[in-house]
Amino acid sequence: IVVGAEVQSSLHEVLENLDVNKQEVYWFADQDTLKDAGTAPTGYQNLASIIQQYPSFNPPTTNSVYFADGLFYIYTSGTTGTPKGVQRDVGGYAVALASSMDTIFCGKPGETYFSTSDIGWVVGHSYIVYGPLALGATVLMFEGVPTYPDAGRFWKICQDHRVNVFYTAPTAIRSLIKSGGDLPGKYDLSRL
Repeated sequence: IVVGAEVQSSLHEVLENLDVNKQEVYWFADQDTLKDAGTAPTGYQNLASIIQQYPSFNPPTTNSVYFADGLFYIYTSGTTGTPKGVQRDVGGYAVALASSMDTIFCGKPGETYFSTSDIGWVVGHSYIVYGPLALGATVLMFEGVPTYPDAGRFWKICQDHRVNVFYTAPTAIRSLIKSGGDLPGKYDLSRL
């Protein structure tokens, strides 16, 4: 967590009310704190102290961004006419994904999340990368067809990697049903 001194106490109060493992949170006030260890709230690891153990470490400079600054642009394929672009902003996009991961997918930090979406589409990178990582989930990425080497591929991945949250398209489910609706029952999906 990198924050200016003016918001440290407020942020500390917020973190105290969250279910956070303090040993996984590294704390320092701002870039200058890297030079003078600073103090971390009780229970948190002090990143500045850890970095000072490595004198050759040269931290990258950071830049603040405004919440409405652009994060990325995504365009339609243009198959129905001229491609159209949409800009996603840093703040709103991140808040929306974190919120939907919590309220729609019911995921919890530390769980294993598996999405079969195409990463090139907005749903793909939103719910393969940004959303699950904002939630604190472990992410499984998939590239390929669901029926190779057999139609149980998704279910085997869920079983073998102890997946807690599985996200795929209705089209994929319909194609798998054609291969036999009893396939999921052959795998241990009790963690889903």
